[in-house]
Amino acid sequence: MVLAGFRNGRCPRLVRFRNSADMIGYRVKSTDAELLRSYAEDGSEAAFTELVERHVDLVYGAAVRQAWGDLTLAEDLTQAVFTAMARQAGTLIRHPVLSGWLYKYVRYLAANHHRADQRRQRREQATIK
Repeated sequence: MVLAGFRNGRCPRLVRFRNSADMIGYRVKSTDAELLRSYAEDGSEAAFTELVERHVDLVYGAAVRQAWGDLTLAEDLTQAVFTAMARQAGTLIRHPVLSGWLYKYVRYLAANHHRADQRRQRREQATIK
């Protein structure tokens, strides 16, 4: 559960932990770095869920733009970004702005996809000739 009115990543948010392993009750989380640290060090699913909820609109919107409107590709890119965030959580703690890393990673994955697609199309054209 998140209190309305606190929309940027620096304002405190109220997080309802979803299982007893994470903690029963409510706790104020003020930054993305703190949530990321909680996920990286303790494996807190609630912290990861909160991070995804905070940033999914940014990541998906960027993915739609980078995928040139291909919604299926945008969904795949969004999932890949959050998967990478989960794998790299330990090193991302030191990153100054998580949303910047997320946006940059969407662009990186989309560029890789477009390059691979162009290579595939060139190979297909070469076999046709």
